[in-house]
Amino acid sequence: MYKRLRNLVYLGCISILIAAAARVYMANQAVKNAPQIQEIAAVDRGDIILTVNATGAIHAQQETPLTFLATGKVNSISVKEGDRVLAGQTLATLDMQASRDALKNAQFALDLQKAAYNSLLSGARELDVKAAEAAVAAAQAQLAAASVGVNPLQVQIANLQVEIAKNALWQRQLSRDSAVTAANQPPPEFLTRLYNAIWQLPPDARDQILSILASLNFGASAASFGGSVNDAQGSVKVAEAGISAAEAQADATRSQGPNQASVASAALSVATAQAALDKLVGGATPEQLAVVKAQLDAAQTAIDLASYNISRGTLTAPFSGIVAQINLTENEPSPTQQPAIVLVDDSSYYVDLPVDETDIATVTEGQAVTLAFDALPDAAVTGRVSSIATSAVDLGGVVTYIVRVQIESATVPLRSGMTTTATVTTNELRSVIRVRNRFIRLDRRTGKATVTIQRQDGKFADVEVKLGLRNETYSEVISGLSEGDVVVVLPRTNGLF
Repeated sequence: MYKRLRNLVYLGCISILIAAAARVYMANQAVKNAPQIQEIAAVDRGDIILTVNATGAIHAQQETPLTFLATGKVNSISVKEGDRVLAGQTLATLDMQASRDALKNAQFALDLQKAAYNSLLSGARELDVKAAEAAVAAAQAQLAAASVGVNPLQVQIANLQVEIAKNALWQRQLSRDSAVTAANQPPPEFLTRLYNAIWQLPPDARDQILSILASLNFGASAASFGGSVNDAQGSVKVAEAGISAAEAQADATRSQGPNQASVASAALSVATAQAALDKLVGGATPEQLAVVKAQLDAAQTAIDLASYNISRGTLTAPFSGIVAQINLTENEPSPTQQPAIVLVDDSSYYVDLPVDETDIATVTEGQAVTLAFDALPDAAVTGRVSSIATSAVDLGGVVTYIVRVQIESATVPLRSGMTTTATVTTNELRSVIRVRNRFIRLDRRTGKATVTIQRQDGKFADVEVKLGLRNETYSEVISGLSEGDVVVVLPRTNGLF
């Protein structure tokens, strides 16, 4: 029984081997007879992205030439080319010493005006009031003195002048009598000694004594003492006339009234002193405060003007960025034909792209853009369409429209002027059935699209498909194919499928 079972096993194995060999032979024959497949792929589901490409150069959002508002020599330069600065940072200054001096003077004038204004507001000091009261009292005393009719002191002086005139007459009468007596007699010995003593005195004292003697009609020396009788008599007459004049002056002094001019002047002094006192006690009037306030405002305006003039000599950064160019030299005049400093805002860049008229209809504001740089092969830079020109530009016979792309992010620092190739995403289809374009055949006469599929039995068939959007690689399949279908490219010489 064992041998019989073994024979059956051998027979089964031989049968299996014969069947396998026959299957291999038949498969080889089928391959030899099947058409040759050039390319095969499966219909899948994925994204289709439509793009427009253009090339341009990037520019900084702000690239501003800066100039001084004033002229003068450069005092300092605080930055160098390539430095990063912050908005409001001082970049350079001019020599503005004259304006600084004007500011100091204006500040001094302002301080004075403030003191005057505060003084009016705070009222008078007690010391000032007492001084004004003393001035009023002094003016009133002056007015009282001017209003008195007869001044006793002046009367007394007038009476004394009468007595002096009488004494002078008596002296001249004595001189006349002495002259008459001395006409035929030598001068007395005491007079000779007197004159000798006088000439021994210092010149000033001697001249004063001789003047007194001359007024008494004595000679300048002992030899001329006495003079002529006629001169002595004339001297007596002059002395008599002096008495008459002194008595008339005394009578006039005793009878005179107050001097109206002096009274008026004294009254004016009283009024002025009283007004000053009233002003101190009563405080400033609204009009006075208004005048001083206007003067205070004018002083502040002078301060503001001087400060503004100083600021005109200071160059500050209007925004944060990079110093791209400096055209300044210390102690040299600031330039007038070119900017002092050029500042670039490197925080934001844009690129203007010339887009062909055949593509411009698909470009709209807000579309995403990717940018590639030959100078920065590893850079990841993205942007977005910010504006589209409404008028065309003719570039060498090609009609284009300028599309501005605002750069939003970059993984590397950018520089103004770099050339970039921008890819604008004009449309996106997500998770659609798609087929590669090279598997699609288009009939130009009918406009129909067909593809070749391989069925599950291995046979091939042409299927008409309806397509949607397409890009350089894929086309959207609206109908005719399903996800997972196998499409092939066959030699055109094989016409049987």
